[in-house]
Amino acid sequence: MNGDAHVQFWESLGVRFPGLNMMRIHISLLTSAVFSVVAGAATVQTHYFGHDAIEDRYGVIAPWYKGQNGQYDFRVRIAAETIKRYPWTTAGRAVAPAPEYVYNGTWSIDVDGKITPVEERDWNNGDLPQRAAFLIEGMLDYYRYSGDPAALTHIATEADYLIDHCLTPANPKFQPVLSVSI
Repeated sequence: MNGDAHVQFWESLGVRFPGLNMMRIHISLLTSAVFSVVAGAATVQTHYFGHDAIEDRYGVIAPWYKGQNGQYDFRVRIAAETIKRYPWTTAGRAVAPAPEYVYNGTWSIDVDGKITPVEERDWNNGDLPQRAAFLIEGMLDYYRYSGDPAALTHIATEADYLIDHCLTPANPKFQPVLSVSI
């Protein structure tokens, strides 16, 4: 039971608590006073998330990105460009040529922006169908948003790999289905 439920229970038995509401008001005012003193103003930074702080004429932080549609376009472009420049598998390393992310979901990126797939270990790739679904859905959304035809290559490559290598074996009783690991 919360505090009000206890009070209601005792009041239902005829017990009265004079001054209870006045006490609640005093506690509320005291709490407000303490928090207003403690809270204070935020610390002003000269740099936020890798960008210099820019203020408008009222001293309020303003968007640093001035491109069309604001930061959204910028973030979408960075994400898509990262996927598009992902290294592809080399001959003999995989069942079909594709970006390394199709086969391995672990990677690193250095300060110069070079993407390097991390050596795959046991159980690193259990999320392959889920990762593929996210990539296909994301690249479809990116294509709708940008019209960039490069997205279609990534969608087709991922879908071809799933169909060619991730279906259960054919069976007279059942159609092949996508094997999903949970």
